[in-house]
Amino acid sequence: EGVYGLQRAFHVAGARNVLASLWKVDDHATAALMRLFYFKLWKEGKSPIQALRESQLALFYHPEQVKKLAVSRGPNFDKILRVVDREPKERKSNKTSTRLWAAFVLSGLGQ
Repeated sequence: EGVYGLQRAFHVAGARNVLASLWKVDDHATAALMRLFYFKLWKEGKSPIQALRESQLALFYHPEQVKKLAVSRGPNFDKILRVVDREPKERKSNKTSTRLWAAFVLSGLGQ
């Protein structure tokens, strides 16, 4: 009820989309996901739902890059972005914790 009520309040106030977390997330993981999300949303012109999905997949496939993504800026960010935008050639059994990426949900139309 708490998260739903907060999301609903933002929608009633006029927000088309609301990105919220369902539980407390590590600060570095949150910063990394938000940097990727807004880069994909604003720089690449993707829809909010597509930007969120690609950002979550990047953290899922490349958990070792979370700290670098969280603190990098400018050319360093672009360099790391090239690494995380690629899906791994070999899909090993991925041990990425869902706590890093799965807490974030988008409500609204996602357009």
